[in-house]
Amino acid sequence: MKSRIIVFLVVFCLLPIQGFASKVTPSHVYQRTEFLRLVLEEHDLLDTQLYETIQSDEALRHPRHVMQKVWKCHTIFSKILKQKNIEVSPMPKLFSVREVRPSDVKNGVDHLIDEILKLGAVEIEEPVFVPARVPNDVYNNLKRICRAVRMEIIPSDVHQVARAVNDNLDKIAQARGYDTDVSVKEFQGKIPADVYKKTLDLLTELRLLALNPDFAIPGGVLIPAELSGKIEPQDVLTVMNESLAETNAIKYSLGIREHMTLPPYQEGKVPSDVFAQIERAHNIVLILLEKEDYK
Repeated sequence: MKSRIIVFLVVFCLLPIQGFASKVTPSHVYQRTEFLRLVLEEHDLLDTQLYETIQSDEALRHPRHVMQKVWKCHTIFSKILKQKNIEVSPMPKLFSVREVRPSDVKNGVDHLIDEILKLGAVEIEEPVFVPARVPNDVYNNLKRICRAVRMEIIPSDVHQVARAVNDNLDKIAQARGYDTDVSVKEFQGKIPADVYKKTLDLLTELRLLALNPDFAIPGGVLIPAELSGKIEPQDVLTVMNESLAETNAIKYSLGIREHMTLPPYQEGKVPSDVFAQIERAHNIVLILLEKEDYK
């Protein structure tokens, strides 16, 4: 009888340790991003020289920001698969159902790997596990990977995300009981740099809104350091995805629980169309600031 009790106690004591060991950390996710990088190299889809030259982002990132890098990679990989007439599988659902966790990001990266492996199986050893990685490490590796993949981002890709940001802001306003009958204006002659600057303006106002305790999110709204030089659609997609991450987090803070899906893709969009979408989103945030007396 005593031996049974001892065995039971040993097993019981081991359970928390085993559960802890199975916990997904940023180090596990980073390891999978390295595997993704190697798979892309095997398929000759990665500009390795460009990968090495892309600078790191030192802002304090959270898993939600890393998840948006996964979504950006998914946008790029989907274009590669479509060019080869290969069916694209949607990303795992998550968003404002709960706060994004490292395990969610890992699932997203695993999905990216599965998508690229549709191009053909490869034999690659699992990269070495390096402890003490943080979300910034994962974010920056995905940033380098996404930017170094040989595929062009076009305004239609950014336009789809900008519409998703608008959808989020409409739901945020509705959750507070505000009317968001804000039209999309028409603009001409806008370039990616104009859209980039307007999106940074949106994030700046969103950061102010998130100072309201009801809208507060972990770490607050992050505003990327403004880039110098020529702005490309790649750069605009990055800040647009940041806006999507932050509005998703605010939805969660307000108790909105849903699986968000991107609006249908629309071909033939130009930077002026994207600017019109983000200008509308910016106006909604300004309305929220006024209604909440935070302006």
